[in-house]
Amino acid sequence: MKIRITDKDFDKMSNLNLRNTFSDNKVFTRLSEKYKQEALEILNNKSKALMSGDLGISFVKLRKSYQAKVSVYDHNDNRVFKTFTATTKAQAKKLAYDFQQGLEKVKIDKKGARVKYLLPPPVEPVDEVYVETVAEWIKEYIDSRKVKESTLYTYNVWANTYIINPVDQLPKLADIKINEVTVAHAEEFKNAMSLEKLQRNVFELIDSVPTGDTAPPETLQQSEVKELLDICKGQSSELFINVLVRTWVRKGEMRGLKWKNIDFDNHNIYIRQQVYRDQITSLKTKNARRTIELSKNSPLLTMLKHEKERQMLLFKKTFSEERLVFSRADGKPYSDGYWADRLDKVKNQLSLTKRWGFHTLRHTGITLNIADGQEVGKVSRMAGHNDVSLTLSVYAHAIPGEARKVNESYESKLDGTGGIR
Repeated sequence: MKIRITDKDFDKMSNLNLRNTFSDNKVFTRLSEKYKQEALEILNNKSKALMSGDLGISFVKLRKSYQAKVSVYDHNDNRVFKTFTATTKAQAKKLAYDFQQGLEKVKIDKKGARVKYLLPPPVEPVDEVYVETVAEWIKEYIDSRKVKESTLYTYNVWANTYIINPVDQLPKLADIKINEVTVAHAEEFKNAMSLEKLQRNVFELIDSVPTGDTAPPETLQQSEVKELLDICKGQSSELFINVLVRTWVRKGEMRGLKWKNIDFDNHNIYIRQQVYRDQITSLKTKNARRTIELSKNSPLLTMLKHEKERQMLLFKKTFSEERLVFSRADGKPYSDGYWADRLDKVKNQLSLTKRWGFHTLRHTGITLNIADGQEVGKVSRMAGHNDVSLTLSVYAHAIPGEARKVNESYESKLDGTGGIR
């Protein structure tokens, strides 16, 4: 069915008495007819748009092309325009029409004669997570071990011989992403063992935790920690030092904190990713994904609130909950060198002469809490250790009175009624 407005229809809509009165005036008649034709063209184009579905599309003739402009509304109900340019009007119209048909159409009035087209809501950006290769992962693992220098040398020789630059009989693992290592790779190692092509199963080396030659980690005394926090007050280093001291997180986990990971209402910090080699990556282990529960009146929460308010004022519309808490103006993480320089500036202000670094603050938090009588299991979970046995193997020396209890128990058996059985 076609809708067309005729001369008669137009006459009904106009003031006939006025036209009849000045019908003898040629100028008026000419202007009236011109107005009538222009009005009819406008009305009929509108009618045609309603019938064809082109409503909301307008066209502009450019020098050598046509531009179709589509009126749409975004998720905030703001009217915006999408433009399509083509050599011919028909091509531009098709581009615009195809785009329009893919949008949600909403009626503006009850009859549905007036509609508007809605753009889909924006898709939340997804972090590009960097996954380490096997070579990168095992190198980091070995560097994290607190063992004798001779043992560390042996580990590096094994890693280089069997993984980084393996012998011909072994699968080439070095460049494989750590999350792509399969059971088949492990089976190849087992087969090599059975054929006596290896003297030792490298996967056992990776999974084992050295015990006999592991020395207690270097830590700060409680008075030294207090001096550190006092020195940092009011300085640019205050926030990151407090995060490390009060949560015992790894340096990479601190660097990977985003504002969306700070829950001010429930006083929690969620460890969900880390920054490694200046890229956001997955956490080291499954248990590293954890929740740090802070007290309601934690000074750290207050510092974080002030920093968030500062960044919101500084970055304004570009501020996002996805932004790293510790980042450059462009949102990218600071380099490793930047953090090393920051720590050196802090260390130069202290009276401490012992050698210590970022990980020392983690060891200190774990050690002081165990020494304070906190349950080892709870400390282990907050530290993000894989197993409580790892915590005990490294920090057992900090458990208060353990050696005395052993000796007392032993002496009671020597001097008691039962003696030694």
